Amino acid sequence: YNDDGQENEVFADYGIFYKATKIVDLKRNVKLLSDDGSELFTQQLFWDAENEWLFTEEPFTFKNIDYDISAIRLDTNKEFSEFKTGKLSGLITVTENKDSL
Repeated sequence: YNDDGQENEVFADYGIFYKATKIVDLKRNVKLLSDDGSELFTQQLFWDAENEWLFTEEPFTFKNIDYDISAIRLDTNKEFSEFKTGKLSGLITVTENKDSL
């Protein structure tokens, strides 16, 4: 559940929680479906529960209202508002602000 009590779903063929580091390791056919309609697909995904951070070194696809991307490597916060990727391809919505001059 997110901070507003809305449900997010995670699917994977395999998962393990490392108690000492509070890291969840999800493997094979990993799918993250967020309450806002965004979708993430990859073959391995790590969730750092303490820092609320997601990361993978595997190829992934991510889709939401603003993005439809594929890349290798993902490092992001849980809101996907700050993220880094490797080589990227896809569509990103960009809003242009006009100057007041």
